[in-house]
Amino acid sequence: MSLDLKPKELKAWSLNLGHDHVQTSLVSYCHLDDTEKAAVMSRIAERRQAQPDDRVAQLKALVAAL
Repeated sequence: MSLDLKPKELKAWSLNLGHDHVQTSLVSYCHLDDTEKAAVMSRIAERRQAQPDDRVAQLKALVAAL
């Protein structure tokens, strides 16, 4: 199952689970074995190649959501 959440959505999801910190949710619910990790990283690489992005804006949004 993939939620594909934006940073603010991820934070809201985490809070809804009763966690003060996103890290708690990720450590508790987002276990990946090596095969899953490789597949996720491949999808990320494919998206990045398909759509040029503003990395600084994305990093700022991620930090703001934490």
